[in-house]
This record gives sequence, C-alpha cells and structure tokens, in this order.
Amino acid sequence: MTDILKILLLVDGKQHLVGHTNKRIHIEELRKMNVFLLVSGLDLSKEEIDVLGKLYQEAKTKGEIQYEVVWIPVVETIAWDQEKQQRFEQLLALMPWYAVPAPSKIKAEVVKYVKTEWKFEKNMVLVPLDTQGKFGSLNAIDMLLIRGNKALSSIFSENEESFWETQKTWTLELLLGGIDNNFSLVLDWTNQGTMVCLYGGEDIEWIKEFTRATKDAVRNISSATRMELVYVGKKNAIKEVEKINSEIKKENNGEILSRYWSDLTSIWLFWTRLESMLYLKMQQCRNSRNDLIMQELTTLLSYDDSDRGWALFCKGSSEMALARGDVALKSMKKFGVSHSADDQNGLFQALSSDIKESQKKQRCSRIILSGDRQEIPNKKLSSDGCECSMEKCFVYRCCAD
Repeated sequence: MTDILKILLLVDGKQHLVGHTNKRIHIEELRKMNVFLLVSGLDLSKEEIDVLGKLYQEAKTKGEIQYEVVWIPVVETIAWDQEKQQRFEQLLALMPWYAVPAPSKIKAEVVKYVKTEWKFEKNMVLVPLDTQGKFGSLNAIDMLLIRGNKALSSIFSENEESFWETQKTWTLELLLGGIDNNFSLVLDWTNQGTMVCLYGGEDIEWIKEFTRATKDAVRNISSATRMELVYVGKKNAIKEVEKINSEIKKENNGEILSRYWSDLTSIWLFWTRLESMLYLKMQQCRNSRNDLIMQELTTLLSYDDSDRGWALFCKGSSEMALARGDVALKSMKKFGVSHSADDQNGLFQALSSDIKESQKKQRCSRIILSGDRQEIPNKKLSSDGCECSMEKCFVYRCCAD
C-alpha cells in the first residue's frame, strides 16, 4: 500500500505529509490504514471542508471503521506564486488531516493519472484506498454525503453494493440524512407529530407572501394544528441566501417569517446531497423514468432552478407533497379563508390533493447540475409533468453566485 502512496505523494523525495499545525507524518505510518485521497484544486469551499471534517472527526472518536485523509492539491500553472501558497496554507489550516507539502512540485505524471483514471477536472474527488492497497469506488464522496460514515463498510469493500438496492422509498430520512444537526431537528419534529414545510427559492416577495399565507391557513384550521416552516435556501446561491436569511429574521409584529438555517454549511449539504443522490441514481438504476425516487429528485431540483420558489409539506416520514411556488401559495390562500380541512391530518390530505390537481398541467422545466460529472452524458432525465426527456446542454459561467 505504501508503495502506491509513495508513487502518488512523494515530492522531491520527501516522505512526509504536512498537517495544519505543521505536524508531519511519515507515509509509512499510513501502512495498513484505510485512506481517502482527496484530490482538488485550491477552490475547495469552507462548506466542503466542514462536512468532510465532521465525518472525519466522528470516525476518529466513535467510528467502527477509521480512516486517514490525504489532500492532493492539483494546480495546473507554470508559476506557483505567493498568493497560491497563502491559499494552500489557508485551506490546510481548516483541515484536520494531512496534505502533500509542496503542491507546486507534484509530478506531471501524477496530475495526468488523477485526471484520466479518477476523472478529476474541477470538482473534488475522494478516492478510497483500503488496507490492502486496493482502490475503491469513485462514488465515495456521494456515498459519504448521503449516508455519512455508515457508508464506509461499502466504500472500503471489494463488493460495493448499490445503495438503491436497499433504499426503495422516498422518505424524509433519505432527504435529510443524519449527518447535520439542523436535519436531525426537522426529523424530531415530524416524529413528534408536527407537520413540517421545507421551502426554498430567492424571491423574497414570494417568501413573505407564502409564509404569511401558510400561517393564516394553519390558524384558520385549528389552534391545535402544528406546523414548522423552514427555509432551506437555494442551490449555488450562498450570497443571495444570506440576504434572504436576514430578511426572514426581521421581526414583523414580534414574529419572524419562519425558521431558517443560519449555518450555510447545512444549506450547502442539503443541495449537494440531492445532486449526489441523482448522480448515484443515474449510475446504478436502469429504469429511471419509472423510479419514484428519481422523479422526486428531478422534480425538486427543477423547481429550485425555476426561480419561482417551491414548498415541500411533510407529515411523518413518508407522506410528502411537493409543490411549485405558485401552486403552494394558491393552496395556502385557499385554506386561509375556507374550512375545507378540519385538523392537521385533514390539512395535509387536502393540501396533497389540491397540489396534485393544480400540477396536472404539463410544464417544461430545467435542471442545472454543477461541476463536471462524467456520469451525465449517457443518461436521460425526464421533465416534471412532461413526457419529453430533457436535452443536455452546457452552461458556462464565471461565478457560482
């Protein structure tokens, strides 16, 4: 195993890796250990490091399967200047694991290898290397984001099983997972019988109108009706989400518009997990058109990319009703002035029926997937409410926000 690591990690003959506190570890110390090789550029986000760091520390303290992580920063540039060195040191300071000490001196053969064999282009790649020195699945990052450290036994196994062989139904537990405290709080509410509405988008006027209409509807139904509204942001729009969070928490007559996730890492994880699930589905499922989980994933992601907002109403673990922003608002206004739903259970059933009826009309949609994933080209996605398959196209942009 260490022979493989030496080939990949040796720089100028140095056999040590460096940590954030300038602590060094000899490559030989990784012998007989499970190792993740983290390949990325210098554009890793704080959110990516935070999530992986949490999983890493969790495995260290209470995991049955422990592992080490080694960061391989890949930078294609002739000149390694002071700015790049500072960025490298800033990122390393956020990481609880080790890194190649001199990224500018990584061999060209290694860079070529990670690009051709591990399909690295821009998005980070997490490659598992087991105790026997065998490389595992290139899906490791997706599996970790979806299942947390529960995925380790599969990741470091020679017989990698499809996650979707055991996960057949669309549930709130699948949507939110268990590796984030904000996610766990939502699951606790539903377990206690509280109805939950997750919603997103960046139209603040729609958000204000929708949250007020929802509160009016809940009050109109019954004083015993309990519903928690939670804003979960928008994919690839962190700056906008910060502004919207500020608007949401402004009190109006002593009341904020709704709950929201102030930790932007939670929002990043929510949307990145959805994309990870979609990628795994595209790889591991043969008939995506008739797959309920695939349909729900593509619908939610397409609503997020519609710029019109959306809402997901949840009762318990498996009863969920997903609506476009305009449909959700219309339904809530209706229940705010009528008594067609008698209680909490009746509200969900009435909402679900109203949403299905309102969304019968076909509407074309789009999904914008981030990064440079290799799985996408040979797969077709179906449009929500439309029989046509989506056409794949490329979008070039300079900024994520």
